[in-house]
Amino acid sequence: MLPGMSEIIFMTLTIILLCLVVVYSMYLAKKKNRSIWFWGVLSVVAFPLPLLILPFLSDLSLD
Repeated sequence: MLPGMSEIIFMTLTIILLCLVVVYSMYLAKKKNRSIWFWGVLSVVAFPLPLLILPFLSDLSLD
């Protein structure tokens, strides 16, 4: 792999995950008849949890 490709792949996956979280929170707000802010805040709180795994992923070699 090219140098820095793993960071680009990780950021792309992170952006896709964030978009999915936003869409899912809007879906839940419609389905459960709750405020979009409730699901938005809940998803923003839960979203950084996978980012805590990043230091462990950077130690792995993808070569």
